[in-house]
Amino acid sequence: MDTQYGYCYEARISTTDYTYITANGAFYDFRGERLLYSTFDSLLVGNSLRRLLEHIRAKSYGKIFILDVLTHDNVPCPMMCYLEPVDAEDQVRIIMIEAEKMSDRYLALGEKNRAANALLSQFDSVYFTYDRLENSMVCYCYNGGKEQILFSSGLDGWHERASQALADESQEELTIFDANLKNGIRSFSGVFTNKEGEENIRYVGTAIYNEDIHVKTVGNIGSAKIKPMQESVRRDQLTGLILKEDITNYCKKLMANKEHKVSLAIIDIDNFKNVNDRFGHATGDAVLKKCAAIINREVGNYGKAGRIGGDEFFVVFDNFTIYEEIKNILRGIKNNIFRAYDEENDGFYVSTSIGCATFPDDADNYKTLFDLTDHMLYRAKFKGKNRYITYDREKHGSVEEVLGTEVRELGVAGRRGLSKSEAVCHIVDLDMCGKEYALESILNDIMEYFIIERIVIYNKTDRKIELQRGITPPTTEESYNNIDYLYDSELEQFYKDNIMVINNIKMFKTYKCDSIYNSLTEQSVFSVMHHEITGKSGKVFVISYEMITKNITWNMEDMYLYRILDEIFAKRL
Repeated sequence: MDTQYGYCYEARISTTDYTYITANGAFYDFRGERLLYSTFDSLLVGNSLRRLLEHIRAKSYGKIFILDVLTHDNVPCPMMCYLEPVDAEDQVRIIMIEAEKMSDRYLALGEKNRAANALLSQFDSVYFTYDRLENSMVCYCYNGGKEQILFSSGLDGWHERASQALADESQEELTIFDANLKNGIRSFSGVFTNKEGEENIRYVGTAIYNEDIHVKTVGNIGSAKIKPMQESVRRDQLTGLILKEDITNYCKKLMANKEHKVSLAIIDIDNFKNVNDRFGHATGDAVLKKCAAIINREVGNYGKAGRIGGDEFFVVFDNFTIYEEIKNILRGIKNNIFRAYDEENDGFYVSTSIGCATFPDDADNYKTLFDLTDHMLYRAKFKGKNRYITYDREKHGSVEEVLGTEVRELGVAGRRGLSKSEAVCHIVDLDMCGKEYALESILNDIMEYFIIERIVIYNKTDRKIELQRGITPPTTEESYNNIDYLYDSELEQFYKDNIMVINNIKMFKTYKCDSIYNSLTEQSVFSVMHHEITGKSGKVFVISYEMITKNITWNMEDMYLYRILDEIFAKRL
């Protein structure tokens, strides 16, 4: 959806209490910080809530209605709205367009279309639109700035008519052309020869996708003497995003103008390897396509999105006025991807870690900008994933400090594609040889390769938390810092050889260990594994591996790897 002009907003809300599930970047910008402290119904004035309720109850999806919505300055703004269903019965997606700006935009588009049609009428080309859903082909031209339909039929009718006009040697080319239409090839071109053989006819086509669904293909057919305008970038066949080399070159060209501000974001899909391993590459491909569609939709006209390999995406923002616009878009990407899948319905979930930096404010050349952005991405991973981090000199230190010191603390996380055993070997090697390999980095690397959401090291002797990395629980600090359950005598029955493995904390309830169950529930823990060790100080520590958003079955085949890690912790503590 077009968000460049700030008039198209999207929010996913609960139909029971109107709380926000997520929203796109444009709506965050529209409401500002007030969005965080309100529910959707609190933004509506007059009879708007009643109208919204009527449409929700009637499930009148796609039907336009008007709501008066408060801006961040609490000024009523008439919005043209419609509802879309989502996968949860107690939720709905609402699309909003500012009525006044929509009207202005409509008039502006009318002028733009008239100018474009007048320009197209100067050429003898025939333009075409193939509708995949209708399997129909329409050919038209422009005469005096007005569209004139030349032919309209199903694809079979088009093929028969074109076949009669083309030479025998072009019949195979026509079959290829039709296949490109049906298969949604994103960019294609070729040359026909007419039956008399007097003139070659060049064609070009481009597929249009709505999220990951091919809906149309458009293009033109004209004289081969007219050199077609080539697409300035090549696109990834799976996601439709720009290929790595081309979006990199695009970014470098923008940066050649020292006065042009450019923000770069690198987006990594968290837990994607787990999706491929458990559900196969077909599901993995579907996840990548959906994530790419969300990224492309949120970025809109603020920049361009590309895929730089695997589960990594690359966004170049070059059309923004204030940096807060970029943050709102990154927030929209993060929230919407996190809500795209859930454990209960899909069997898995994914999230994003995003790093971002800006030229020329943060870096004066491409390599430094890329490296700085990549470091911010790893910061996001180390902070617990499902977040974006933009470079801030006051928070993170100078660029030289970030690139000069933190790169040694990345541990093995930069070595993507390693197996768990390979990762542990690298961790051991760095522990033995790497002076700068901090304990925090070891925890980050374990979370990355063992797909663990939080690790807490409890000092059982001194009754305190020694170190914690990963997702912060959405509970009060008092409940989070409460480690009394470690000393509950009932807990001992679940240990064997100083290890406790609990795939679902409801087990504690089954065994009537309510205080243990309540304590872990308050800390948002679903699944937990403990390793009790004695450190070099002689003190007793508990390494608690925790899952915060889902239950898992801990892989007992990995236990020997955890035992190796226990030795590292014992030496460090």
